[in-house]
Amino acid sequence: MIPVGIIIFIMLGTNTFINIQDLTQHYLDSIEKSSAALAQPLIEKIQSFDRSNIDIMLNTLSLQCIKLYEFNQEKNFSHFAVINASNVIAAHNNREFWGQPVDSSDVLAALYEQKQVLLRNDAIYHTLIPVFDAQEEYLATVDIGVFKNVLDEVVYRIILKAIGLLCLSLIHISEP
Repeated sequence: MIPVGIIIFIMLGTNTFINIQDLTQHYLDSIEKSSAALAQPLIEKIQSFDRSNIDIMLNTLSLQCIKLYEFNQEKNFSHFAVINASNVIAAHNNREFWGQPVDSSDVLAALYEQKQVLLRNDAIYHTLIPVFDAQEEYLATVDIGVFKNVLDEVVYRIILKAIGLLCLSLIHISEP
């Protein structure tokens, strides 16, 4: 019976690990897609701005960031922001960040690449969506954040279920 228990333990552990990896990737893909969809109104607004005073115009997007945040707050979004070409936060749902330079080296590295990317920085997943004009000139980046702890809670529940199944199987195996 012990070899059967070990085999079941290995199978449950492997299955749990694979499921957690799949779930994590699915969740991250969902974050990126929903963030890109939510960013569309900001992107369209940025693309409509006159290039000669784009930095001033970007500052006017804070109200739109605040509205997006308030409307989506229950969906675990941490922030909605617009970062200008100088890597300064031009608009944000939190007034404290207005005019602040981006200070995370990971976020700065991603901003320099000017490609859509999802990255984790501390306790937040950032979806960075660069905005270009019709001539493919870089204008700004929309940054939409989601709290990391939401994914951690889902993974924790899966691990608890796996432990419960393991305990049930061990009880079943140990019965005569």
